[in-house]
Amino acid sequence: MGLNFNPNRIAELTSTHPLKKNKYIVMKYTRNPPESLQYLLYNLIRLRQRERGFVLVLAVSVSVILSAILATYAVMTRYESLMAASSEAVSEGFFTAEAGLNIRADDIRALFNDFNTPSGTSPDISDGSLPCMNGNTGTGDFQCLTYNFQGFTVDTGLAFLETTNVTIPDGDPFEGLDAQEFRYISSATSYRLDPNQPQ
Repeated sequence: MGLNFNPNRIAELTSTHPLKKNKYIVMKYTRNPPESLQYLLYNLIRLRQRERGFVLVLAVSVSVILSAILATYAVMTRYESLMAASSEAVSEGFFTAEAGLNIRADDIRALFNDFNTPSGTSPDISDGSLPCMNGNTGTGDFQCLTYNFQGFTVDTGLAFLETTNVTIPDGDPFEGLDAQEFRYISSATSYRLDPNQPQ
């Protein structure tokens, strides 16, 4: 049979018990078993509540970390998509301008094949500007020409640079003869026909 909690009984036992110097040992045996079980259950409930609080903090922390990772991934994906679109637009514009430049070069080459030189007024490029810019279009064979293809507009220009006297090097046809070398500069600028597309 268990002992009820009785202060008088504790005092009596502590005066006669061989281990009277340790009152806690006496008090341990004066607890009623049902009271000890209740104390154990109370501690278990408190421990469970602390565990729940820890799990909640852990879950929130993991959610925050995952959200940050997903946000970073979304930003990087969007950035890479924009970079890819920009790179594609640059490549298309470059090759379209090069195509226009080749067409213009073929026209000029045809003049030289007939032993002629371009006629007309060359655009003024003394200030370092390119032909076809700011109304600097020239006349005759130097006049700026525009081509439209592949969804792009290409403005091509031709300007005279200089004439130099040269001697044809050994090993070339007509080696050793004096000749005049005509130097020109050609340029091409491409634009998309759709202004809503990246240029």
